[in-house]
Amino acid sequence: MKSKQISLLGDPHNGGRRTFRQGNSIFKYRPLYGEYLLLSQESFFRKSLEKTFKSPLALPSVFVQKPDYNFTLEPQKMDYVEVYLDEEQINSIDCLKIGQIMAILTWLGAIDLNQDNLLLGKNQNHLVLAPIDLEMLFSSETQFLNENVFFPHRLHKDKNANAWNKIARNMKHPNQEYLINLCRGYQEAFEKLYSESQAFMMAIKKDFESIEDIIIRVTKRDSNDYLNETKIFESYEREQLKRGDIPIFYTRLADPTIYYWDQNCSLEKIPQKKWCTESADWIKNNCHWHNNPEKLFIFFIHGFIENLPLKPRNFSLRINPNLELTVKNSLLLIYWNNRLFKRTLQNDD
Repeated sequence: MKSKQISLLGDPHNGGRRTFRQGNSIFKYRPLYGEYLLLSQESFFRKSLEKTFKSPLALPSVFVQKPDYNFTLEPQKMDYVEVYLDEEQINSIDCLKIGQIMAILTWLGAIDLNQDNLLLGKNQNHLVLAPIDLEMLFSSETQFLNENVFFPHRLHKDKNANAWNKIARNMKHPNQEYLINLCRGYQEAFEKLYSESQAFMMAIKKDFESIEDIIIRVTKRDSNDYLNETKIFESYEREQLKRGDIPIFYTRLADPTIYYWDQNCSLEKIPQKKWCTESADWIKNNCHWHNNPEKLFIFFIHGFIENLPLKPRNFSLRINPNLELTVKNSLLLIYWNNRLFKRTLQNDD
């Protein structure tokens, strides 16, 4: 029998281990919590999303190996999803779905959404927009705003790596209708997710009863920084760089301890009391990990407008009775639920 070709993907971690594709499967050397929640056919959370939003999501429904609560260096399996972009590319109706997926990712506190971590295209004539590397979830509000690289105006070492660039460059003649649908899709999903947070949290607990033991990745610095030989790194970073790896670190949601794999494939603890700025103990007690979700709402609405090439640049749009947008002389005014938010547009021309 002919063996299936293996394609290596992503950066090397933990002794040269890299995500790889073999046939119609993808293998990753970590627990697939995020992928299971959003993409698995068996996920209670995914089923809850489908029941709430009724219309089909722009997320593929695939096999994902259900993780346990153990650190692992064994490859974990999920289905590979084939997508394509036709001549029509992304149309204005697709923007409703795009806004919806962005709201779901906001609610999950998903960060590190660069363009390599985002699947975009069509599958059987249906839009597919899905994060394919969901290893950083349930981020605090501060982490979300500071470490999210979705929009180019969130400063990143490589601005072309932003996930929004991947979406925007495949839009066909974007106009105000695109913006209206992006905002509508985002707002309607966002408000529904936050108003029904308890129900969605219960669905996650059906998938992972011991949610505080979920293992996520944490970052000390941007991966691009490790390519800069002039930087000064910590000993636990130098140890991994010396063996040819991009350093990678993990924690449990309700545990401030940071872990990494040493050269002997033993799990090591980093000798510091607290790496993250906030402990995740709130995960066990309530379902809102963002204390001020309106900041995240404004962050995304601002990002849509600032990075969507619209002409004329001065306009006023009523998205629905609860949301109105006005752009005038590089100033963005957002009227949302009878409140006014002001932002400056940096990319106005």
